[in-house]
Amino acid sequence: EIDSQIINLLKEKYSLEFGKEYLIKRYVDDFFIFTLDKRIQKIVLICLSDSLSKFNLHFNSLKTEYLSRPFITNKSKVIHSIKLILNNFFKKFLNEENINIIKPLLIRDKWKLIRSFIQDIQSECKQNNISYDEVSGYIISTINRRIVKIISNEFLDVEDEKNYLDSLECLIDISFFFFKLSPSSNSCYKISTSIILCIKFIEKNINSRLTYLSKIIYDHIYQYLLYNEEDCFNNVENYFSIEAINLILVSTELGKDFMLPEEMII
Repeated sequence: EIDSQIINLLKEKYSLEFGKEYLIKRYVDDFFIFTLDKRIQKIVLICLSDSLSKFNLHFNSLKTEYLSRPFITNKSKVIHSIKLILNNFFKKFLNEENINIIKPLLIRDKWKLIRSFIQDIQSECKQNNISYDEVSGYIISTINRRIVKIISNEFLDVEDEKNYLDSLECLIDISFFFFKLSPSSNSCYKISTSIILCIKFIEKNINSRLTYLSKIIYDHIYQYLLYNEEDCFNNVENYFSIEAINLILVSTELGKDFMLPEEMII
C-alpha cells in the first residue's frame, strides 16, 4: 500500500514516471531509491517520508546512505584492496604466466609468508572498519581457484615437488584460518573441494608426502570441530551444522589413518 501511494503521488503531483525517472526497490524495511538526478532524488525522498509518516514509520537518518554512479560501497573498495593484496601474495610463490596452469615457486619461509598475508588482510579490514565476515568468502574462493590451476599441471618435475607441496599447504592453512573466523556453507564447500583436489593430486604425484598433507588437513578439521563444537553440534539430537557435515565427509578422503574420533561425530 505504501509503495502504491508513493508512485501515485509522484505521478499526479510531480509527473514523475516510475521505472523511467526513478525506481524504488524495497527489501523488508530497507528502501533502495534510484533517480536520474538529485532534484528527483529530493522529491522522491520527501514523498516517501510523508507516506511513511502516515503509517507511523520514519527514516533512520543514521542508516541513510547516498551513492553516485558508479556505485562503490565501502565493502567493494575493501574487496578491491583485498584483491590487490591477494595478487601480491600469489606473486611471491606462484608463476602465473600461463593463464590456465600455475607453477609454484620456492617458498623459503612458509610461516613468514602466511603471517605477512594475514597481517595485511587484518590491517585492511581494521582501517576500513570491515569484519572478516565481509571478506573471508572472497579470499577462500580466490584461493580455491588458484588450487584448481595448480593441480592442473600434469607434468611434475621431481625438483618441483617440494614447491607444490609447500604452496598447497600454505593455501590450505590460510583457507582454514579465514573459514574458522567466519564459517559459511559456501566457504566450506570451496574448502572441501580444495581438500579433495589436493589429496588426489599429492596421492598421484607426490605419494610419499600424502601422509604429511593428510595430517595437516586432519588437524584443521579436528580443531574446527573441537573449538566450534557449540556451532557444529546443536543440543537437538542428531543435529549437525552443514559445515560440520561437509568437513566430516571430506575427512574420509584422508584415509583410515586419519579417521575422526567416534565420540566427536556420534
